[in-house]
Amino acid sequence: MMQGGKDDIFYDARLVAEARLHLSTVMNGQYSEPFFVVMCKILSRKTFLGYKTLNGKDIKLSGVLDFFYNKNYGLGIKTNSINQFLGNCTRVAIQDKTQSQYAGKMISWLKNEDDRFDFPEEYFQYKRLRTSIRYMSSNHKMRKYEAVKLLDMLYNSYPHLLKDVGAGRKFKDVFECCDHYLLRNKVETLKPIKHLKYATVEGCEVIAEKLYKRFQKHHIRAMIAKLIELYKADQQTSDAETAEQL
Repeated sequence: MMQGGKDDIFYDARLVAEARLHLSTVMNGQYSEPFFVVMCKILSRKTFLGYKTLNGKDIKLSGVLDFFYNKNYGLGIKTNSINQFLGNCTRVAIQDKTQSQYAGKMISWLKNEDDRFDFPEEYFQYKRLRTSIRYMSSNHKMRKYEAVKLLDMLYNSYPHLLKDVGAGRKFKDVFECCDHYLLRNKVETLKPIKHLKYATVEGCEVIAEKLYKRFQKHHIRAMIAKLIELYKADQQTSDAETAEQL
C-alpha cells in the first residue's frame, strides 16, 4: 500500500513505485485494479513529466512514452513489449466489470493524448457497440443480455466484423450480423423446456416432441443412443440386484 498523502513531496515517487509493483500482473495478461488506479493518478497529476524521487532527486521526463520506457524513473517497459502491454490493457479493460472502469479511462486518456499509442482498433469498436447495447430499452433485459454475449463472442472470435455493425453500417446490430454469418445459436433464444416434477408417460411424450423439434437429427440420434445406454445399464443393475435377492 502506498504511504503518505498528496501533500507528501514523495507522493509521485510512491505512485511510480506502486505502478511498477503491479505492472507484471498486466504484462501477464491479468487485470490489476491497483495498477490502473495508480496510472490514472499518474496521468492526472502529470507525474510522467517529472517528479522528486525517494532519494530527493528532481528528474524530468519528456512525456508518457519516455515514462513507459524509462527503466530508472518510469515503468521500464521494453520497446519490443509495448504492443503486448497495450494489447493486454485493452483485453483486461473489456473484462473489467467494476463501476469505476479505471482501465478504460487510462486507455481513453492515452489514445487522446498521443496517437503513437497503437491500441487495437477492435477495442474501440467493442466499446462503441457496448455503449449502444447499454442504451437499449430496459424492457428487454434478456435481449440486452444476449446482445452482450454475442458482442463478446464477436470480439473474441471475429473481431474484424465489429466495424460493420451499428447504425448506418452493413448490419444494424449484433443479432443481424451473427444471423448473416450463421454465428448465432437460435436454440439459445428459445424458452426453456420445463421439466415435470412428477413425470408421467404423457408428460414425457410432450418433452420428447419438444426436444425433437428443437434439435437437429444427429443430436436426436445421439440423445436416443445415450438414453438406451443408460436404460440398459440401469436394467442390468436391477437384474443383478434381483438375482442377489433370490
